[in-house]
Amino acid sequence: MSDKTSNWKKLADSVISIFSNNGTIDMDELNYLMSVALEDNVIDEKERNVLKGIFAQISKEMVSAEVWAKIQEIRKQHSI
Repeated sequence: MSDKTSNWKKLADSVISIFSNNGTIDMDELNYLMSVALEDNVIDEKERNVLKGIFAQISKEMVSAEVWAKIQEIRKQHSI
């Protein structure tokens, strides 16, 4: 998939504003990231790598139980 259809750059840029806000992620922010990644209905390898990097920075203690469960669901569903 070319960078013309991949949203990995937009996804990576979004992370900066999300984490600079309060250092964590809430459900609205997670849903936004996923809407960017799935804009073309496919998470390509570059988008997957960005999401993997984001999720690696998040611990269970940093987010609500609902957000943590959603992250685990996304990881499983999209092989992240």
